[in-house]
Amino acid sequence: MPLSLSLSPSLPLWPLLPIILGRDVSAEVADVGSSVKSLHVGQEIFGALHPTAVWGTYADNVILSEGKLAPKPSSISHVVSILYDITLLDIDGAKNPKDG
Repeated sequence: MPLSLSLSPSLPLWPLLPIILGRDVSAEVADVGSSVKSLHVGQEIFGALHPTAVWGTYADNVILSEGKLAPKPSSISHVVSILYDITLLDIDGAKNPKDG
């Protein structure tokens, strides 16, 4: 097996390729599933993946569970919102545990 596909013989990386990095997201909702209640198309949101998530957010489109996202305050930009996402979502998650 080529070195680029494995860190060790017992830990192959090929099931995870291509690896998409990133954990933070700040964007506009493009589509929602039928069970989504708190978000709507066109709404500005921000959020973060769990640190152990396999797929990242450095992509044109990402799919996240409703519990990983929150409405972005209109008083802050998308750039600023990703600086706050971990703190604000962790505080909110501690007060109001959500799905995902």
